Amino acid sequence: MRNNGDLLKCRRLLFPSQLDQVMRLAAPLPIEVRAAFLERLASELRVLGELGDGVVFKTASRIQKEFFDPPDILPHPGRYA
Repeated sequence: MRNNGDLLKCRRLLFPSQLDQVMRLAAPLPIEVRAAFLERLASELRVLGELGDGVVFKTASRIQKEFFDPPDILPHPGRYA
């Protein structure tokens, strides 16, 4: 993560369990885009009214899909594929 400002913005908005969900969704993202992911999530959560666990998870999951770049599949999957 480039700076802690993005994390602090999310931290002020979320309960610890919700922040854990967000950080789990941020983990598979490349380090270069994690700050952008958290910034975008913080800005979207600010405009929502009530931030229940489901709303936070759905919003973070939707945004994660925009930032996630899955790895290329190997041309030869292996012996048991």
